[in-house]
Amino acid sequence: MHHFLKKKKLHLTIITLMSLTGIGVFTYKYKQKSTPQVSYVVIPEAVPGKIITLKKLSEQHIIDYHNMLSNIVRKNLEFPRSITLSWTIAEIKYELEEMKRGKRMVYAIFDNKEDKLVGAITLMDKDPREPGQLGVWINEHYWGGGRFQEALHLASRVFFDVRKTDSYIAHVRLWNKRSYHALKKVGFKDVGFYLRDGVKTRHILKFERKNLK
Repeated sequence: MHHFLKKKKLHLTIITLMSLTGIGVFTYKYKQKSTPQVSYVVIPEAVPGKIITLKKLSEQHIIDYHNMLSNIVRKNLEFPRSITLSWTIAEIKYELEEMKRGKRMVYAIFDNKEDKLVGAITLMDKDPREPGQLGVWINEHYWGGGRFQEALHLASRVFFDVRKTDSYIAHVRLWNKRSYHALKKVGFKDVGFYLRDGVKTRHILKFERKNLK
């Protein structure tokens, strides 16, 4: 989500996006812990769709999750060039801890035809330290075919219902044209740019409940 890292993992916060053809990510790490909110354990265990099914992320998904983190996916997520299984375990444990603390909801994306994990999607609450609320990736062998759009709409519906909100924002790197145009196609609207030292570095987009299909 959006963004990922090169520093030590356990404080990583995923932020931003993917598209039908890739993902633009941006990551931050924070050592401090915030006060727990309403837990995302209340989200459905599974959310079925026509093309994909969302399944709440768990430690059972570690191996398949790790195997789907291809060179292309890691590059687009700004993950290290090479990762170990231990690295992935730490990443997933961090996500699960954030869910328990009520910071986010995380689903594994399963392709219905193959009943196989092909990606993941994260939605989180607003946080002044976080540049965005969405993070999503899909292995390049499963790009296209409507998987991204359906995953986003299914997860968004759960997020809006659980959090009693009608919109959220996503950040996308300026160089990630495919992700940007994919989000626009799904219904995201431009709301500005994220500036770093006065320089535009990311698009800021908003997705609203009314755009759900």
